[in-house]
Amino acid sequence: MNGIVEKKPAFDFFERLFHIGHVITMILLILTGFQIHSASFNIFGAMGNARTVHFLCSWMFVYLGIWHIYRFFANGTFRTSMPHIIKNRKSFIEAIKYYLFMRDKPVETDKRDRKEYNELQKLTYTAIFILAGFQTILGFGLYWPDILAPVNALFGGLQWVRYLHYLVSWFFVFFMMVHLYLVFAEGMKLLRRMMLGKTG
Repeated sequence: MNGIVEKKPAFDFFERLFHIGHVITMILLILTGFQIHSASFNIFGAMGNARTVHFLCSWMFVYLGIWHIYRFFANGTFRTSMPHIIKNRKSFIEAIKYYLFMRDKPVETDKRDRKEYNELQKLTYTAIFILAGFQTILGFGLYWPDILAPVNALFGGLQWVRYLHYLVSWFFVFFMMVHLYLVFAEGMKLLRRMMLGKTG
């Protein structure tokens, strides 16, 4: 080895590929969902087109989500990527200050975490995964209203499930906007790391 430590990409090929796939399916789900919710938002032509794309992307989204969860535990990522707000509350508070422009330098991260997430990022990504699971349940409640009637009843009926599903989609819109802003605000290093697997 000659004393040289080989650097590994922070994101491997399949992780980057599936991340891009998740982004594409999420965008299509949001756009088709808006058309299904309101026919006046017509960018896919006939309503049948929007529904078909929406359902296909729904299944892909679920598959990618299962893959991410499997990898999360199989490769030990959970050891460094789960938020520990109480234990690391100082780091969490400093991260909030940084994103509110009350601190100049980014917060130091756990050196074991190859992706270098701070506590606020860890909490955000965990919340997004939970919210995605909730959105999936709502979506399948609309997809199979008879089979999942008991589930729909828990949320107040089919109409309320439709409202909640639409509302949650806006959280994803907001998250994607903030996520993209922060990626470009932090510099192209993060974008290269995800797109090309660079460690720099």
